[in-house]
Amino acid sequence: RSRAMASVVAESSPPESSTTAGRPAASVVLTAASPESAAAAGTRSDSCGLIGGESRSFAAYARSMDESPRESVQMVWFRDDLRTVDQPALAAAAAAGPVTAVAVLDPAEYAPGPDGHPRQGAAHARFRLESLADLGRRLADLGGRLHVRVGDPVAIVPAIAAEVGARAVHLGGQPCPEERRQERAVARAIAERRPACRVEIHETAGVLPAGSMADADPRCLRVFARFREAIREHLEAAVPVDAPRRIVPGPAPSGSDVLPSPDAAGLAALGLEPLPDDPRADLRFIGGETAGLARIESAGPQLQRHHLH
Repeated sequence: RSRAMASVVAESSPPESSTTAGRPAASVVLTAASPESAAAAGTRSDSCGLIGGESRSFAAYARSMDESPRESVQMVWFRDDLRTVDQPALAAAAAAGPVTAVAVLDPAEYAPGPDGHPRQGAAHARFRLESLADLGRRLADLGGRLHVRVGDPVAIVPAIAAEVGARAVHLGGQPCPEERRQERAVARAIAERRPACRVEIHETAGVLPAGSMADADPRCLRVFARFREAIREHLEAAVPVDAPRRIVPGPAPSGSDVLPSPDAAGLAALGLEPLPDDPRADLRFIGGETAGLARIESAGPQLQRHHLH
């Protein structure tokens, strides 16, 4: 089996959804059956073919092969990693069974913060809405479907996991304290509503896995040159995880998909004012994986020259 699945135990992998990669992924598998798993919700550890630290037995593998697709439903909760390429959470889910893909727009992200200003502005919201629309199209091209909801992820994600009968919920881990608290809250709620469901957190947010530079000299953070050298010492070039060749769609949750348009009306739905038409804003980046890959492709020669110098 490819090392692309090193971040998760793949129960039964249909040939059409296999992936090829060499990313040294890191993840934490939370199983409601063990009390220690809830306490481990904020940690990450390397795993390969392990559940709770023990190798899967052949009997467990045989049982997984006899299970119906409904019993092997994998749910992917897309957060800030709105892409199909180099997406370990999506790759792991697609290799393990039918996929129910979900994204949640949380109005609290755009509500005023302690200083009275929105935590995220209209430009961020527009970029995110464009990215979600593009992700929906790319998932559809692979045979899947993106389900978008508006509200609190701590309530919505566990409810959908219970409704579709998910065996596992895959998500990209975030390094910031508030986002990690959200991960733990979601894991606890899933354990309460669907104890048979695992929560699998994959490294999708950074170049290096969290904690990989714990032994670096603290002084390297004070001067960029030292920081750059420390990165070079710790960094191993990873092969990006390929997008799944095909996604078997999982059960659709009840309710209507809600994706506001990236215009004034859509921003108003999130409680934001429309963006002013400022002629100085000549750098108009379109959100989404498709546009991002096109920017990288067009900037390839410049990036190569920068690297050489």
